[in-house]
Amino acid sequence: SCWNAGIREEGSPAGIILGKEDSGKVTLNDVLTGMGRRKELKSLVEGPLPKDERLLQILESCRLAPSSMNRQPWRFNVQNGDLYIWTKGNVIGGGHWIDLGIVLSHAYITALEFFSKVSIEKAARDKYRVIMS
Repeated sequence: SCWNAGIREEGSPAGIILGKEDSGKVTLNDVLTGMGRRKELKSLVEGPLPKDERLLQILESCRLAPSSMNRQPWRFNVQNGDLYIWTKGNVIGGGHWIDLGIVLSHAYITALEFFSKVSIEKAARDKYRVIMS
């Protein structure tokens, strides 16, 4: 399925696009090949990648989060064990707010696998902090 933020009837909260089923089958190779178009983690993280395997797993789940037009507008930074997430400036179309919500949910859910306490707080105007302990 696909979230489409731009096409909907007036007054409806969302639109779901239905289409004709593809006669072909999606293979694991198709999925893995498509993932090759995602940005590398090191290009999304400001500063060095963390050495903590748990933080790397959280960042990887964020990297794989869906985004409008596959733009991956988010950026990350790890400081003192906390993860900071924001979107790149001047994203056309405004869908970056939906993308930001999606990536924050990926960070939160994955962090719960490794930490007993996880919270998200607004750190700056458009930057969020994922606190884990």
